[in-house]
Amino acid sequence: MSGDAAEARNEFSGTAHAAVQARDIHGSVTVRSEGPAPPWQVPAHLGPFVNRTSDLDRLRSRLVGTTTSITVVDGARGIGKTALLRVAAAQFGNHFPGGVFHVHFAGDATRPQAQSDYWVTFLLQSLGVDNSSIQASVEARAAQYASVTRGLAGPMLLVVEGATQPAQIRPLVPAAPGSALLVTADGPSLGELELDAAVAHTLDPLAPDAAAELLRELCEDPLEETACTQLVRACAGLPLALVMAASRVRRGTAADTVARQLDTQRSQLAEVGVSDRLTLETVFTDSYAQLSPTAATHYRALSRWPGNHCGTDLVTALTDGEEHTTRAALTELRAANLVEADPARQVRFRHELIRTHARERDRAQTPDSDRRAGLRRALDHYLALLGHAERTLNPTRLRCIDLRRVCAGTADPFAGDGAQARTFLEAERETLPGVVHTAAEAGLDEHAWQCAELATALYLRSRYLHDWMDTGLAGAAAARRVGNVAAEARLRSLTSRPLLDLGRWEQAEIEVNTAVQLAESSEVSTRADAYLLRASIAEFHGRFLESGDPEAARTAYDRARELNARAAEAHDPIHAANGRRGLALVDYFRARSLLACEHATNDNATGGRDTIGELRAALDRFQTLDPPDDRMAARVRASLGTAHSRRGELAEASRELDTAIRALQAEQLHAYEAEARLELAHVLGQLGLSPREHLEAARTLFHHLGSPRAQEAQRRLDKLAG
Repeated sequence: MSGDAAEARNEFSGTAHAAVQARDIHGSVTVRSEGPAPPWQVPAHLGPFVNRTSDLDRLRSRLVGTTTSITVVDGARGIGKTALLRVAAAQFGNHFPGGVFHVHFAGDATRPQAQSDYWVTFLLQSLGVDNSSIQASVEARAAQYASVTRGLAGPMLLVVEGATQPAQIRPLVPAAPGSALLVTADGPSLGELELDAAVAHTLDPLAPDAAAELLRELCEDPLEETACTQLVRACAGLPLALVMAASRVRRGTAADTVARQLDTQRSQLAEVGVSDRLTLETVFTDSYAQLSPTAATHYRALSRWPGNHCGTDLVTALTDGEEHTTRAALTELRAANLVEADPARQVRFRHELIRTHARERDRAQTPDSDRRAGLRRALDHYLALLGHAERTLNPTRLRCIDLRRVCAGTADPFAGDGAQARTFLEAERETLPGVVHTAAEAGLDEHAWQCAELATALYLRSRYLHDWMDTGLAGAAAARRVGNVAAEARLRSLTSRPLLDLGRWEQAEIEVNTAVQLAESSEVSTRADAYLLRASIAEFHGRFLESGDPEAARTAYDRARELNARAAEAHDPIHAANGRRGLALVDYFRARSLLACEHATNDNATGGRDTIGELRAALDRFQTLDPPDDRMAARVRASLGTAHSRRGELAEASRELDTAIRALQAEQLHAYEAEARLELAHVLGQLGLSPREHLEAARTLFHHLGSPRAQEAQRRLDKLAG
């Protein structure tokens, strides 16, 4: 748009997958009605599956209906609950056009709200909601999830494993009618869900005939009847025990020998008081006893890693061995059915009980000094991976960690590819908090705070607020223990953001004020990047103060501007570049704060011109960076359009908003685009032009994002029609 609001364009050319509304059509346009396939996340069940016909029939009667259902499948560990749920999803998933989703709770169950919020965020992302559009608070994200699922094309199926408390389940119930939850439980802890109309389905051990059938399929070669009967009895009808016993037979041990050894192990374990999981403990101990010394060492070492998956490189670091030795040991462990590998060559224990057994063996057989040394080596390697991801995604970002030291002597696995680095960080999302806490518990505080700082490469891009808060607080505490004042200040200021978004104002205030105090210490002032670090902390301080004390916020922003200006004059080119970017950010945040204050006080005429000047200064700074920051420039243009609109400068507002919308589209900043379209619709209405196109586009975007503002756009459309 140039000069005149009447020149607003609505053009299209190319291919659309739904409907097109445009004034000017250029070239040929192909309209396709089919949309992308709904998500399917439940892994396929691999291997034989026998004698669960009646269980599947009962599940089908619950799943296929018009009302939302919750079915809790309970039973002993190792009885085949996971296999049943995965087969059920494969057989009945086509009844759920909204998608088939998978959630697996693991780790600390003492924070059910945090765990549920983690998976609510994951499901929102899986449903297509952009990270920038996910709501800030736990309550708002839960409401957003309900809104998004209510708007699905049809019901969805959610398979949940590993939950131990009803509070973990309730926020995940989808709002689309006819949706279903299939939940596994290892005991009575989920019984309270019956108050939510959940129905329990208890899975029994396999009958002897079915167990024998499964065993014969697993062993591949024919089994002598007596030996088969003995082995079935020793495994007590538990599929996991049968799988592991069959692996012994396939590797050449006679079935009757395996059965006798299991009986011997069972008696020995019973004598020392192992009774709660006797059958599986017997099988694990027997399988472990058959391992070569090298494989047994790797089995124990793998249990030290806090993540639920581990690459060959990390296992090698844990054992201080050679990669070819690690590969051979992992091959033996896979053959014993103790671990499994995915296509990305990540290994994991086949069952959490196997991990528990490996950890118990490790504590009993490996000296503490060796275990700590192995963890240190693995953490060194992991920090290098995180360091390469950070360097790829944020090559000049302010940081306290020395990336040259951390990454020294290691190859960049991402080869500078940002998409690969982001994929890696997303895959490590569940692992990162565990790594920080495990390092701290082992007294490796340097590793703990460094991992916490590098984890922000993920958290600043994705709204994993609980993880960010958790790792940030633990990392700051670790930095304090080792006396690294700069790292502690940096982490505390960063952690104030998720605390604010989680509504924990008092704790956020403590963290950011502590960071401000630490930033003035002599330990910080002697750093080469002291100006940058202090400027960053002042900026976070200003953002904290915005809503409660706008005047104090502007003072904090002025302090950040002064410090960034000094950094921009530095001889170090990276420090200078960060200073210039810091100036642009501070200008924008300060002007945005002024704009919000003017709107709240209805003081647009007297202060608006200063706000517009600051926004234009910020825009110029972002556009002249090397390279230019097009994403932030697009956001500034949208704010410029809003500022002109508030002053009644409608032609200028229309021009800036139109330009901003195109830029926001190009950058896929859909939430900001929707906001800009609502504002432009208001401006066009004031000019006597039709706002319908932008209201419809805003409504569609807000609906896709799960925002309640879709209703606002719809109300304005209804008013136009009325």
